[in-house]
Amino acid sequence: MVIVQKRQLNCGFGFSQFYKCGNVGLRHRRPTSRSGSSVMISELPDRETSSAVTIPSVANVGSINTDDPRTLEEMGNSKHSRGRFEEALVLHDRAIAIDPEEASYWINKAVTLARMGRLLEAMEHCKEAAKIDPSYLRTHHQLSTLYLRLGCPVKALHHRQLSGPFSSPRDFTKIHVLQSHLQKSTEARLRKDWNIVIREAMSAISAGADSAPQVVAAQAEALLNLQRHEEADMVLKAAATFDPNGDLFDAPTTAYILAVEAQVNLALGRFDDAVTKVKMAVRVDPNNREAAKIAMKIHVTVSCRNRGNDLFQNSKFVEACAAYKEGLQLVTHNSVLYCNRAACRLKLGQHEEAVQDCNMALRLQPSYRKARLRRADCNTMMVKWEAARRDYLVLIQDNPDDEEVRAGLEWATINIVEKRKHMS
Repeated sequence: MVIVQKRQLNCGFGFSQFYKCGNVGLRHRRPTSRSGSSVMISELPDRETSSAVTIPSVANVGSINTDDPRTLEEMGNSKHSRGRFEEALVLHDRAIAIDPEEASYWINKAVTLARMGRLLEAMEHCKEAAKIDPSYLRTHHQLSTLYLRLGCPVKALHHRQLSGPFSSPRDFTKIHVLQSHLQKSTEARLRKDWNIVIREAMSAISAGADSAPQVVAAQAEALLNLQRHEEADMVLKAAATFDPNGDLFDAPTTAYILAVEAQVNLALGRFDDAVTKVKMAVRVDPNNREAAKIAMKIHVTVSCRNRGNDLFQNSKFVEACAAYKEGLQLVTHNSVLYCNRAACRLKLGQHEEAVQDCNMALRLQPSYRKARLRRADCNTMMVKWEAARRDYLVLIQDNPDDEEVRAGLEWATINIVEKRKHMS
């Protein structure tokens, strides 16, 4: 058996291990499970359902005329094995409603929920099974599997050790490998070696932590620090929904995840979302200095942006430019502030400087349509038709119905043709 060694690290964000999970708080009752005679499904060697059970069609799942919970479970397990998870849930729910004190029914539903990616719901059903029968081995097996996927190796190890014959040496090795990748990612984060953070986070996901929000947050933070803002955003959007009010993670880890989400929102110009997320981070962990520091930076940056927008609306372009510059001194890589300052410089006739700001915005956020259009307009004003046409072509491919862009593209093309005629 591989024993995973705990190691405390100060990650610079007020938490010792970004993969550390909070207490789940399993409560215990007197064992009442009658699982010895119950049909079960498991992620270990599958057990076939009885051939005597007739499996209804999809349309008839809700109208099965039986009150025998074991029969319903067999039908649900068969639906699960065929990949018909929604139908399996209906049958599991009916079995639980008839006999809620049978732990195996809760676990079978948890397995189905997990296969559907609904891990936190699966966790709740495992808790119910543990209340009914704390000694039920399949509960610990399923909890270990869930904790592994959620990136909590210490908890996964604890329940794996309690799952008896449901565990194998390979299971313990998987936990050890996962913890090794998480540890290396944490150490790389301390060194600000962001490429290693990404590599180890991806390795942790491949090792089984495919639904771990803290691992995804580490990956997004690294991408953000490498100025790969859109990739960071895509990583977060592709991840499972994170519930900051749950008890899966401790306060520092929850605050870390929320703070990373806030910084990604800020980088992409979603200022209101950034403020909301960072407020949640501070509320979850009021003593977290790093979260408080990020909150202050976000609030000041948003204030600079709002002040700049107001000044711009009042045609005070020099003052607006200064406000955006102040914001960029706090967050040196913000595509929206660069784009807004470009608008000011365009109004002031500073076309070259405006193009430079648009270049920065597009380097940080290549799909930023407003920055590309603004750069095309600047190049048009400077009679740089080829450069303007390149941007208009990208814009028209993205939205063929944009009449403004189409007109700009046609005008640039006409002038390029005329220029070539004169040159010849």
